[in-house]
Amino acid sequence: MTAAKDKPAPAEGRPNWHGPHPVVSRALSVAADGLYARWYAPTDVHRPRPGLVVFGGSNGGLHAAPLARAFASYGYPALALAYFRAPGLPSRLENIPLEYFEGAIQFVRRQPGVGRVVLSGSSRGGEAALLLAATYPARVQGVVAIVPHYQTNYGWSLKGKPVPYDEVIPVECIRRPILTASGGRDRIWSSSVYTDQIELRLRDQHFRCPHQRLDFPREGHSLAGAQAELWTQMRKFMRRLAAPPRDPARGS
Repeated sequence: MTAAKDKPAPAEGRPNWHGPHPVVSRALSVAADGLYARWYAPTDVHRPRPGLVVFGGSNGGLHAAPLARAFASYGYPALALAYFRAPGLPSRLENIPLEYFEGAIQFVRRQPGVGRVVLSGSSRGGEAALLLAATYPARVQGVVAIVPHYQTNYGWSLKGKPVPYDEVIPVECIRRPILTASGGRDRIWSSSVYTDQIELRLRDQHFRCPHQRLDFPREGHSLAGAQAELWTQMRKFMRRLAAPPRDPARGS
């Protein structure tokens, strides 16, 4: 089965969140599964596809659930993950273990029909996605970082110790494709500057994997007016990851 073709955005310019595949979901709890999350999977896709771990930013909770379900409806199984402000988790974004996210990656890898794992995060979650992919490069096969920072902020820990604050994320350690998006009128933080810094670092370090920066000069932190275009580009990114490797013997 091939990936579904993009559908045109609705007339009002909103993203089309409803793909052609029926979706089932199940809830995960910290007590039973070690994660507070919801798993979404298409029911009619029978070949290996990339799966995702999808998480939001400083709002906490499962705000990424609609996006995870949208990915599943286009054929990509996805785990919407909470990492604070949810039952069984810290109430604040403080000392969140990167190992918790690693557990989510491992969960997705174990699911039937998942060939590779992609991380998708926004704002503080975009920062986390880049940091995780740099920390666990062999376990992450793609990164989508929406309005991310290019440096580490407070809130993360690794092996029981706080991740140093205000250090540049070593994105050159990531071994797979990267997609970033930012807004030129971002008033939360200067995401357009930060994604530019990410691109400069990748180029300076001779990063060998594909990387794409989507910058929307008129948009703020939510990228509200660019959601349709962003969603289209995110699906294209996933289709490229889902494509089978080229056979050098057959040519391009």
